[in-house]
Amino acid sequence: MQEPVNDYGVVILADTAEHEKCARWLSVRFRECNIPSKIITSIGRAGTDWRVFELSPYRRTLKLEADMYFSEPDVVMDWFKMLQDENIWVCQDVVDYRGNIITDRKFRKHLDVNNLPNLYNAVTYFRRCNEANRFFNKLKQVYKNWHELELREWHQAEPDQDTAYAVTTALLDIKFKPLPIHFCHMKGKLNGCLRNEWTKELVWEWDAGLRINTYQQRYPTHYYVKEFLDYE
Repeated sequence: MQEPVNDYGVVILADTAEHEKCARWLSVRFRECNIPSKIITSIGRAGTDWRVFELSPYRRTLKLEADMYFSEPDVVMDWFKMLQDENIWVCQDVVDYRGNIITDRKFRKHLDVNNLPNLYNAVTYFRRCNEANRFFNKLKQVYKNWHELELREWHQAEPDQDTAYAVTTALLDIKFKPLPIHFCHMKGKLNGCLRNEWTKELVWEWDAGLRINTYQQRYPTHYYVKEFLDYE
């Protein structure tokens, strides 16, 4: 386990060249605000991200997915303050580009029928402690033994990260505190589009940040379509 070099910081996971490009762009945003950040390129996809606990150089870590845009990067400092008493925490609600909490369950029916928590691992916080260590060790076991689990309404050979985090949380009987920490999830079908590539159906512009269909994006944006960076 890496010795911490700072009290807090952001870790961005990037296991492909495409994700690394996104991660570099995101890291620059934090650097402009003097917020410590580190890109870890050896892990990221489901099955490997449990290693973030041992690889993070911070005592308190905010783990982010690479394909995110922060119009106001210093919002993470507010998040660190809200999370200062938590050992581990995972985001539970996301918004659409209009700023409304997403309630559509088309991609999450398997969580509902299996009584699993609604989690979005794209924003995950943990501190260097036994509880977080136990969580990521259990997550490792969930990935390793996935084929022994029998989840209703799950039709894929491997888990996605949100589902693996949800199973881990349920097995450990963890109840995350509801906190006003959200991000905009730009999977197209969650935003009224006919397909998930929202860039084919919605309009956007860079005007004092990011504006989508005239809506200024106040929340961090998980832009989902990796090619979105090519338009910046």
